Amino acid sequence: MAEVAHHNIPAVDMINATSRLQLEASEVRSNKPNWGSYYRSKMIQEDDYTLVTNYENAKSKEERDQVISANDANGQLAKTMANLITQVAKDQNVRYVLTLFDDMLQEDKSRVEIFHRAAARQKRTAFSQYLGILQRQDNFIVNQMSSIIAKLACFGVSRMEGQDLQYYFSFLKEQLKNSTTNDYMNTTARCLQMMLRHDEYRHEFVDSDGVQTLVTALNGKTNFQLQYQLIFSVWCLTFNAEIAKKAPSLGIITALGDILSESTKEKVIRIILASFVNILNKVEEREIKREAALQMVQCKTLKTLELMDAKKYDDPDLEDDVKFLTEELTVSVHDLSSYDEYYSEVRSGRLQWSPVHKSEKFWRENASKFNDKQFEVVKILIKLLESSHDPLILCVAAHDIGEYVRHYPRGKTVVEQYQGKSAVMRLLTAEDPNVRYHALLAVQKLMVHNWEYLGKQLDSDAQKDSMSSISEKPAEVTQSIHELIHTLKGQIKNASANDSVNTTVRSIQTLLRQDVHRREFVEADGVQTIVAGLTGSTNFQLQYQLIFALWCLTFNPEIAKKAPSLGVIQVLGDILSESTKEKVIRIILATFANILNKCDDNEIKRQAALQMVQCKTLKTLELIDAKKFDDPDLEEDIKFLTEELTLSVHDLSSYDEYYSEVRTGRLTWSPVHKSEKFWRENASKLNEKQFEVVKILIKLLETSKDQTILCVAAHDIGEYVRHYPRGKTVIEQYQGKAAVMKLLSAEDPNVRYHALLAVQKLMVHNWEYLGKQLGTESQGEPVAAK
Repeated sequence: MAEVAHHNIPAVDMINATSRLQLEASEVRSNKPNWGSYYRSKMIQEDDYTLVTNYENAKSKEERDQVISANDANGQLAKTMANLITQVAKDQNVRYVLTLFDDMLQEDKSRVEIFHRAAARQKRTAFSQYLGILQRQDNFIVNQMSSIIAKLACFGVSRMEGQDLQYYFSFLKEQLKNSTTNDYMNTTARCLQMMLRHDEYRHEFVDSDGVQTLVTALNGKTNFQLQYQLIFSVWCLTFNAEIAKKAPSLGIITALGDILSESTKEKVIRIILASFVNILNKVEEREIKREAALQMVQCKTLKTLELMDAKKYDDPDLEDDVKFLTEELTVSVHDLSSYDEYYSEVRSGRLQWSPVHKSEKFWRENASKFNDKQFEVVKILIKLLESSHDPLILCVAAHDIGEYVRHYPRGKTVVEQYQGKSAVMRLLTAEDPNVRYHALLAVQKLMVHNWEYLGKQLDSDAQKDSMSSISEKPAEVTQSIHELIHTLKGQIKNASANDSVNTTVRSIQTLLRQDVHRREFVEADGVQTIVAGLTGSTNFQLQYQLIFALWCLTFNPEIAKKAPSLGVIQVLGDILSESTKEKVIRIILATFANILNKCDDNEIKRQAALQMVQCKTLKTLELIDAKKFDDPDLEEDIKFLTEELTLSVHDLSSYDEYYSEVRTGRLTWSPVHKSEKFWRENASKLNEKQFEVVKILIKLLETSKDQTILCVAAHDIGEYVRHYPRGKTVIEQYQGKAAVMKLLSAEDPNVRYHALLAVQKLMVHNWEYLGKQLGTESQGEPVAAK
């Protein structure tokens, strides 16, 4: 106790701070219960009635001491207080008894021993029967009881311990956590101040994560008096050397440093400086003491000390603290290396863009130091990625993880060992765009090793298949690819307002430069995501990057074979027919050339060529060739594609043209649809490949929103049924009839018209007669039964 009085901080600040509890207690004292009524109705015993009325009637401390002495030996005082608290029903009267009890202990601290002796005779603790009152609903009762328990634990020689102490600290912590809704916070803080003045209680409080609760409360919004009380509790803790050693890692210094830099209250300044002095004085280990000093420096404490010294406070103790801290912190600054500064910043958990983070020299010289103390720095960075909600901290931590991996050969293995990769991957979907950006950069660094080469490739939009060295196998990057695709899908929906989408696509480009990742990307619906992005509204650079990713994919023969069915050719063909950017034209033609070159299946190759023809690619090639680009590679692609597509046109039957059109899903009123000769000769071919064309037409009826596609598909279903004897059965087997029937109520009149014609064909067999009837029907929309 003597050590706490060292700085002459008056005890009255701790004990008698004005609080809501004390204000309400004044009113409670004036509302004495009618004990006579309780006694006459036998709700309290005669001994209890006699003691409480005699105590109330006593006019002085001497008279009250006489009442207490008369009831001490037999334990009646302790028994009466317990009975009145637990047996009186009205909260108003329980409030009174607890206030009487609290006043009794406050008047003479030695009286607590009466209750300890009485409890010992019953082989229990003085706290056990009162701790349950802390669960009552009345906040005044709860907090007055808490105040009494603190006095019982601190005023005498008997100490609270074991489960009683754990329970009480748990209660106080919960009260601190509810600081915004707890109107009695000053009382909670005062109880904590009383407890932590005693070294016996300090370790239990720290072991139960009490310091973290205090720091959290200090970081929140608190009034001046409460702030002072909480800091007082921290100051009390720092008198214990073992606890003072933990101050740098518990966030104590940073929390107090922030308050010190902003506070204008001398009372608060004094107690913070006293806490800092305690920490540096009590810690014997040079490394920990140095870390504590560095944290104080980072909190701009030296600047604050300079300003305070200029004010010349009339207080010798405060002057001594300012002088001591100035000397200690100045020495630590002179001995500070860039890694010391970085290490201190990381340990504090308060990362910011200080110069070392962006220094190539720093990372080159210090990356291996992250492995010291069993990878302490790496673990802290990963912990911040997992737990911090501050965008700035998340950005810096993700950046530093990436730089560690880039500069330390085994960094990737270390980061994965401690679940750092999954922590970074989760941030790919963070709300803050800057966090997503730095997470994406970190992911790139986690997945690629040849950084000098990759950096150049990403900065210049390379046009050739440049293979970076990526060490992971597909099974190891499945999660990474899925996360990137998930991120890209979300960003593409709002690409115009999303600054991070280009970075996401660049990450995908980096992956797809390696064949080992391409199949995984396709299986994760990556191509559909890119096609969706190209179909939407995108800027030129994003459009180019997305096409570049598709181009990378087409170097794989198996993926090139899938291009016709994945919608790649149609979307690129549309862009090609409209684009004026040479860069975009070059990459699309290179992609088309890849598809035709890599595909060794003649049927699929032919299908791909037909899709390119349908996209008017031959006409576009003719226009491009006329421009005479000065580029041998581009000229070769134009020549190759012109020859391949011209050959496919010469060998094109009407059914090939129709089949290609259906496979694209982009139906138009091309001549074959209305050709009686076409349907007579080719209807049965719709049954090939397990009715592939029939299934596609039905799928379009079910899913398309395009009116022309719906009209053409309904028309073709009807023609198939009309010309193939078992067509009606086939259509019904694949739910085509139901799909057509739904279109009878479509909004568009043309869709309804062609659906009605298809329904007629599905329900009538005498087609010669029906054909004549339809031929003579009026030009307007026919009236048919719904």
